Amino acid sequence: TTSNVCRPGVVAGINQNDLEQNLNVYPKPATENINITIKDFSKKLIYKIYDIRGLELETGNITNPENTNISIADLSDGIYLITVND
Repeated sequence: TTSNVCRPGVVAGINQNDLEQNLNVYPKPATENINITIKDFSKKLIYKIYDIRGLELETGNITNPENTNISIADLSDGIYLITVND
């Protein structure tokens, strides 16, 4: 079985108070998909996934802040960091 672990990491570019109240990344740990939800936020956002060495593996647009689903099925087992920027 695949056991990718994707946990939220550094988040930059957005007011920290807004983020603490409105950002949710789940499930933790994740195996095949992660979901990013940001309540009451309308800016265009970009997510990036990094491996533990800091190598950028994937980047994409968050087109629906209320529910963005990202497949991580192609990632090897390991720990990954996610950033969200405007």
